[in-house]
Amino acid sequence: MIRFLKILMVLSVGAWGAFGALGNLLDYSEGVGEVMKVMKMNYLEESPRSRWQRVEMPMFSHLAYVVILLPKLLTGILCTWCGLNMLRLVGANSAKFSAAKRMGVLGCVLSAVMLFFSFVVMAGIYFEAWRNPDFAVVPHHYASVYICTLMLFSIFLQMPEQSDSEN
Repeated sequence: MIRFLKILMVLSVGAWGAFGALGNLLDYSEGVGEVMKVMKMNYLEESPRSRWQRVEMPMFSHLAYVVILLPKLLTGILCTWCGLNMLRLVGANSAKFSAAKRMGVLGCVLSAVMLFFSFVVMAGIYFEAWRNPDFAVVPHHYASVYICTLMLFSIFLQMPEQSDSEN
């Protein structure tokens, strides 16, 4: 039963990554525009303190958006592959099944790191997006929920399997 829950969980993370990356690709121009708003920091009044933080070159907005998009895509690929591999090995011994989980853990942690770096460190701390009245705290709230969920999933996924005699 636990093995099937882990498979379902890692496949759902794969779907999250795949659908998230697909949405980012389909809404590329709008997404880059939102990233550009954050990086330009137009929501702050002009001050010497905020001037050095602003990034106004569009190339960097595209680069930042790719930093968000690629880990989601990789998470989708890694976790889907992992879930299918785990499903194939659901009746295998603990060592084989545990080895099949590695790519799922990598996928979960990869996106958690991307979310923390992109939304908490860069958007939240560096670009002070929390000051933007249009954003309020919504992006940071969702990023925090995703980070916590992905890390809890990776912990659950890494939990040792029952010994062969207990299966």
